[in-house]
Amino acid sequence: MGCNDCTPSLVQAIRLKKMSLDKNLTIDDMEEMLEESKPNQTPKLKVSMNRLNNILPTTLKNDREREDYVITACEWYKKHQIKFQERKSQER
Repeated sequence: MGCNDCTPSLVQAIRLKKMSLDKNLTIDDMEEMLEESKPNQTPKLKVSMNRLNNILPTTLKNDREREDYVITACEWYKKHQIKFQERKSQER
């Protein structure tokens, strides 16, 4: 990890400060902590609800259910595409 490559999250900063005050903080501890992945650094895909309103069932009650529905649909579509490609290659 190069110098200035990471910025600690709030939780990490609190842990670093506590360890520093307790005189337990080492360079290795800092590097290990700063190399941890942070939830806000996970890539996310945003899709406008306007694009999904006509497609998603109205029975879905919350964002988690909508997300699960979209993921399940994508998984099904991927399987369908694989089967389609297999059939297409067998026809040749």
